[in-house]
Amino acid sequence: MLDTKACSCGRGLPLLKEIQGRSTDFLVARDGTVMHGLALVYILRDLPQVKAFRICQESLKLTQVQVVLEAPLDAELRARIERGFKARLGADVQVDVQQVEAIAPEKSGKFRYVVSKVAAPR
Repeated sequence: MLDTKACSCGRGLPLLKEIQGRSTDFLVARDGTVMHGLALVYILRDLPQVKAFRICQESLKLTQVQVVLEAPLDAELRARIERGFKARLGADVQVDVQQVEAIAPEKSGKFRYVVSKVAAPR
């Protein structure tokens, strides 16, 4: 949502007053930075071994990643996923990568890639 106030820098460009939409599509890093879930989705989409996935941010300290793979999850792939997530969420965040057979859709029938149980700071 756009703000009606002018920017204090004097440039005259529009300001954002509020970000609206599904707050669960956004993740919160350990330092409080709010980012769109796509910041983590692209890490997994770029891995050809990953056929499907779901990211669930349980807390600022724990993010769970479910992945459907063609082959068993090996230490190298697990480490690569963890490194990518920690680079964005924080080095001390626990990233729990779990290989699953399939990922069920939500009760609504829709499939969500990212779910965050962390409230964005205001």
